[in-house]
Amino acid sequence: MFWYGGLTMPTPIDPESVGHRRLKNHLSEVLRETVHKGRAVPISNHGKIDGYLVPPAAVEEMQWAERMRDTLPLLMAAVQAGAAIPSTTLDELGIEIPFDWRKLNRFGANYPVTLTHGEDGEPLTWIDDEIEIELIEEDDTELEL
Repeated sequence: MFWYGGLTMPTPIDPESVGHRRLKNHLSEVLRETVHKGRAVPISNHGKIDGYLVPPAAVEEMQWAERMRDTLPLLMAAVQAGAAIPSTTLDELGIEIPFDWRKLNRFGANYPVTLTHGEDGEPLTWIDDEIEIELIEEDDTELEL
């Protein structure tokens, strides 16, 4: 596992480090043995680790973790304050919340919530009782039953 900023990443690190000279002279071989297999490899100089050669997926994971580390406290503060969080914001962060009407109804029954609509959290508009609504009767023949 690769440790970064307090988060454990799923990229394994090779126990053996690779020296500068071997890396310089045998880069293709080192890449095939390690990075192409999804493993990070420590790069050393005179027995001291100078850095790591990591696969692209590990870099993407670290970038995502860094974004989450910076964003998560803000999201938690918004939730605690009762602010609306646009679904596009969650999508951009890669946070997917599956939608389930039953869970939403249970949540609404257990906690006092105000359902909102729109990215700015504007309240849902309700139909005014004074407006006359014309009901349209459906014909069973139109439904092809």
